[in-house]
Amino acid sequence: MPIIGLNMKIDMDESGVKCETQYWKHLKDKNCEFYPCHKDISEHIFNCRFCYCPAFLIPNCPGIESGYATILQNGWKTCEHCTINHDVNKFQIIIDAVSKEIG
Repeated sequence: MPIIGLNMKIDMDESGVKCETQYWKHLKDKNCEFYPCHKDISEHIFNCRFCYCPAFLIPNCPGIESGYATILQNGWKTCEHCTINHDVNKFQIIIDAVSKEIG
């Protein structure tokens, strides 16, 4: 049975939910006073869905693993150059990291 809504068509069957599009992963808030908060990301892939990165509290988050984020000498993590949470193509990386952390 197809369900239409939120710019996506969902086909539900015995195996669960299958999305035909990925629009639900992408959110762009051009009215935000901080948009774009990172100038080095193409507007085409810029994603505001994770404005504040849900992987921030994960010690070895995808940003650390990829070298975008670093641990300072005082032990604090700096993510000022990390853009993984704003790249629509990396949505699943954030989801997987948080899912793994919460088990």
